[in-house]
Amino acid sequence: TSNLSSDEALVFNLIMDGESSEVLLRLFAHPDKAQRVKVALALAAVNSRFSHNEETGFAEKRGQFWLDVAEHLGDIQDALSEALITTAKTGTPNYIPYTLAWMPGQGRETVELLAWAAKHHPDPWVRRFSVYFVVRFGGFEEFSGPLLQDRTHDPDYRVRKEVLQRRISRLTG
Repeated sequence: TSNLSSDEALVFNLIMDGESSEVLLRLFAHPDKAQRVKVALALAAVNSRFSHNEETGFAEKRGQFWLDVAEHLGDIQDALSEALITTAKTGTPNYIPYTLAWMPGQGRETVELLAWAAKHHPDPWVRRFSVYFVVRFGGFEEFSGPLLQDRTHDPDYRVRKEVLQRRISRLTG
């Protein structure tokens, strides 16, 4: 955890301990918006960084964390959504779409938010991942169809390339 910010280290350690989810839940429902955004950014950064790192055992602990906090998923989704919108306004790069897309309980509202992020977030990674998820896994044509049209003019080449790949995938099945 030496390479993590203090907030990221807190999130990582609490998830890995498996016993302190109450501390995180209080942070996600904190009355101060800045605190909710900060913990959401930390969760997204840790989740993105360690989900596929088998050496840490994070994936298993994260799975247990989601089970342990199942009745509070709404607060966590709300904090992640609020943070994604806030970072769009501030231009802050982040990995919130990755966490929102793959956490339990995502549905139409998540897909709609990611479609919005694909169009409005200043970070090209956020836009590219959001296009990828909405079109490939979102399941709502009213969001994916317009993205495939609109994002062909994205200012970032990687986003335009993702759109082209999703369009080709649709043609080739």
